[in-house]
Amino acid sequence: MQNLNPQRIRATAVVSFAALFFSTVFETRAMIKHVSMIDPPVPLAQFDPWYQAVHAMECMNLFGPWMRRYVSWRARVPCPDAQARNYYPGRYTEIWYDSVEAFREANPFGRSYSSAPWPGGLSRSDHATARLLIPAMPTEDFLGKPAPTVSSKPFRWLFMLGYPEGVDAAKADEWYLRVHTQEAKNLPGLLRYVSYHAVPNSPLRSQYVRMSEMWFKDYDSYLQATSTRKFQYTKAPWVKGNEPWFVIASVFLDYDPDLVFIK
Repeated sequence: MQNLNPQRIRATAVVSFAALFFSTVFETRAMIKHVSMIDPPVPLAQFDPWYQAVHAMECMNLFGPWMRRYVSWRARVPCPDAQARNYYPGRYTEIWYDSVEAFREANPFGRSYSSAPWPGGLSRSDHATARLLIPAMPTEDFLGKPAPTVSSKPFRWLFMLGYPEGVDAAKADEWYLRVHTQEAKNLPGLLRYVSYHAVPNSPLRSQYVRMSEMWFKDYDSYLQATSTRKFQYTKAPWVKGNEPWFVIASVFLDYDPDLVFIK
């Protein structure tokens, strides 16, 4: 039996503790963004003036000092199978923070906001806002290509992803990365394919575990790529019948936001 060196044991313990400490520090100090998909209870022509003049201004007044960036996109026209993709036809918003700790300290969900001048507030009662807390930079890049420039006006499909009730989310997510994404990255015309796993021990409760982005040249390229019948995916191992493979919330966007509150 090998003799145990007390000094070596202490050194190993110190190294292990240091690795754990710096990993924790990185997780809590890395820049993050709070992303939201919103389906307002009224048309955007009615919703947007109130959102800009009242709600966004209150957000900046109440926890603006913790924000690094606050931008919003008007959703593009939904695809033909919008219902299957749980499409949000209103707005997609990003609020950036220096870290998870900054988000906790800002406490955006512990604030009091003015009521909207219509029943329902920000979201339809039957289509609650989809939210997620993710790193500022993707945790996975499946193509490794440079992001298209604004001049190319890429068409972006963003979707939050979760797994059905009763499915082991960690194992399902491993399958998503190992199998599904490796097939999806071969879609014709795909310019960029990245994903963001939710921050570890997120203080924001969500049914979704990650958000992915697929970029195409334009809307027609997206339709052509996703509607082709020649492209077949490996069936998820937890699916036994015709039930949905994933819990999903999605939106289509242009490259640049149309509202910039904090740049």
